Amino acid sequence: MINRIIFTIDFLTHSFYNNGTYHFWFVKLLKRLIYYSTNLEILELKNLNFDRKEFFNKSSITDIKESYYLYDISKIKKESIDYLKQFVDSDCLIIGVELGEDIKNIFDNLNISFINFWFHPYKLFDDAIFMMNTNNVDIFNILTKYKIPEEYFYFYADYFNIYIENNLFNDDKILDNSALFIGQTSVDVSVKRGNEFLNIISYKDYIEKLSKNYSKIYYCPHPLEKDILEVNEYIASSDYIELINDIPTYFLLTSNKIKKVISVSSSVLYEAKYFGKEIEYLYKPLFRIDEDFSINTFISINNDYFNPYFWSDILSPIINTNKNVINDKIFNYSKNKIRNIRNTYYGYA
Repeated sequence: MINRIIFTIDFLTHSFYNNGTYHFWFVKLLKRLIYYSTNLEILELKNLNFDRKEFFNKSSITDIKESYYLYDISKIKKESIDYLKQFVDSDCLIIGVELGEDIKNIFDNLNISFINFWFHPYKLFDDAIFMMNTNNVDIFNILTKYKIPEEYFYFYADYFNIYIENNLFNDDKILDNSALFIGQTSVDVSVKRGNEFLNIISYKDYIEKLSKNYSKIYYCPHPLEKDILEVNEYIASSDYIELINDIPTYFLLTSNKIKKVISVSSSVLYEAKYFGKEIEYLYKPLFRIDEDFSINTFISINNDYFNPYFWSDILSPIINTNKNVINDKIFNYSKNKIRNIRNTYYGYA
């Protein structure tokens, strides 16, 4: 049975000391609830004298970056894995936030169970929510009991559709039979393919071909990165693409004139289908959501992780948990608790 719980981020990609990607704040919020259920404190890998640079050095890799490091997993040697094994083993549970596929495979190969949190791509509920994934099939099967019914996604999309149509947006300036390209930040795991980061320019030939089927292709930049020089120059040189940065994305999703939504891998496509749009990922979706068990399948969860009994339940296959804890979602009827912590309102202009 498990006797330690250890938190880590994806140290292959990010430094422990980057506040923008070190999401211990969320697990710190949960740790008391998890302790009630398990009697186990949560340790941080970075505080156990694990050294990220030493991990890479043992594979003769010295030029590592602090964030969004484009490593080559095939170059990680056994010596690096042996070094990691000094700190984690099959007697511990890893709880992570935004663990990538490679680091999850490392833990899985070491027979270490993990639970991985990620911000859910659906952003329209009363608060930001998380999805969870695990390599332990018994934990996964219990998680599915807490899965958000798909009807909820459609209902909230209907609500915002009606609210925006009635109060906020007139789509007269949008051409009928148009497509919408959702831009993303230039450096992010969601647009990483091998040793490159993708954007609309990576698909110029396809975009030109697609343009023949639509009156206009509107390019909507990411709200946190509107000025990518090479992208702006490409759009300015293309008469079939129009930059549209003064209309919020959700407003555009409510327009019946927008027939198709495309992107490299943006989570907006996940939301767009609930607005009745045809969608196309030019690369691939970053996640498998609410599908059959796999090491990369996430389950949509809404606030159940704020219930001590939830942890007693899902961890019961690997820990002798306390079944007498409170069974109540603490944030069940409140709004924006997580959004307020991280000020994650940028998508709601």
